Amino acid sequence: MALGAAVLAAGVGLAGVALGQSSGSGRGGSAELTAARTGVSPAATITVSASGRVEGRPDTVSFQVGVDTTAPTATAALAEDNSRMRALEASLLGNGVSRSGLQTSGLSIYANTDNKGVVTGFSVDDELDVTMHDVSRAGAAIQAAANAAGNGIQLYGIDFSISNKAGLLSAARAAAMRDARIEAAQYAAGAGASLGEVLKVTTTASSPPVSYPVAFGLTQGPVSSVPLQRGSQPVSVQVTVTYQLR
Repeated sequence: MALGAAVLAAGVGLAGVALGQSSGSGRGGSAELTAARTGVSPAATITVSASGRVEGRPDTVSFQVGVDTTAPTATAALAEDNSRMRALEASLLGNGVSRSGLQTSGLSIYANTDNKGVVTGFSVDDELDVTMHDVSRAGAAIQAAANAAGNGIQLYGIDFSISNKAGLLSAARAAAMRDARIEAAQYAAGAGASLGEVLKVTTTASSPPVSYPVAFGLTQGPVSSVPLQRGSQPVSVQVTVTYQLR
């Protein structure tokens, strides 16, 4: 702070004098103060960066599920795979998945060979991308899919996300702007000035989905639901704000 105040008071012709960084619970940023000539002139500004972060409860889950089928011939493998995929899809549709939440994401047929290159059979891999908006039913849907598809079931991962982040983003923006103003006022006061109007605001937001690898086995049997924990998901906004000084 003393350095910034000295620069303004002496009128040294330096622009972009860094006053330092601050961080704390729920916020953190940096500041830059500029002055065109001695004293606080109309051209004097201060620029700060701050962040706001809130957490929300995921309401959407997506995962990839499929069937791996092997048979002596390609046609037999495909026919068996088709039957198992129909059973898998029917199971998902009967356990909270809408038809619009199902999308085929992969289908492959390939030959299996031994160490001499002799074909020993054929395999079919068939995959579905599944999206559910009722997270509470996802565990039961996955278990039912395993029961319907049998031992060839494959599950590739689970992502939890928030479908409507508008309210969370609004709260994060407000927190970021509030912290930016607090920090800017502190820096300005240390330089013997006060804040004026906002001249410029730039912002970025982030809310990555929460991904979990599949770490449990899917078995056929009386188990009614695979245990899933959705946790919480952060939504953060970073702002850089330039204020006029007076």
